Amino acid sequence: MAEQYTNEELVRLYNKEKEKKNIYKSEQILQQIFDRNHGVIETRISIWSVYKKDLTYHEKEELRHLAKIAIWEAVESYDNKRGTAFITYAVWKIDSKIRDWLRDEHLIHIPDAIQSYCSKYKDIITRYQQKNNGETPSEEYIRKLLDVGEKTFQSIKAALEIYEITRFDEEDDKVQNQVEKKADDKDILLDILISENAEEFSQIIWKLKNRNERIVIIEHFYNDMEYVEIAKRLKVTKQRVNTIQKKAFEHLRAMPEVINLAKEIGIRIKPLDS
Repeated sequence: MAEQYTNEELVRLYNKEKEKKNIYKSEQILQQIFDRNHGVIETRISIWSVYKKDLTYHEKEELRHLAKIAIWEAVESYDNKRGTAFITYAVWKIDSKIRDWLRDEHLIHIPDAIQSYCSKYKDIITRYQQKNNGETPSEEYIRKLLDVGEKTFQSIKAALEIYEITRFDEEDDKVQNQVEKKADDKDILLDILISENAEEFSQIIWKLKNRNERIVIIEHFYNDMEYVEIAKRLKVTKQRVNTIQKKAFEHLRAMPEVINLAKEIGIRIKPLDS
């Protein structure tokens, strides 16, 4: 079964069967890799979907297809001798394909937290150039002023590349039409942590003692389920789902594992307001 093997082991088995020209067996192993990383695919689609409003069923299916192509390409070119985990490499491949798709769609909107980082990024460059005869500051200089970790900084750069927007002015109607304020800014923390550590964070979620808290977080953040649908599943009101999620946030943010993951990408976790 696929669960008996790590991603790296499955890739090695795939390459062995491919060398033997055993097409049927290699395709079986490739399918195991797809199945094993199904949750990662859904997570990446859920995370990136915040950049485009109202993804249709067919658009999500297209993204799933692109994600599988990305995983296949990762399997074909992966070299574990470089010390990179397969899932890290595969996620990079998936993100690249989804990013290109989003850019081609021209229907991207900017989440509030990302917009704020990008705005600060532009302001830092502008101020530096004004004081230094038009010279551009180093990336390390910008990162330190933003006070973010390296992974988060790379995400900001990727966002700027996607949007190709030079202004983030609240008076700019074009930008305003692209911005969609998330209902709860605390969602951003989980979005970032899931984005950077999808598999590891999913294991942390299962440490939540309350079953309903686990269901709300997994269904919403991993399976892209709306709160109304979660309420129907749990046979409670939508308000009750919000209360359960708030408690789940509190419990997750208190976990040492979450605090450590946040530190790794330059996020300082503060206690939630009661």
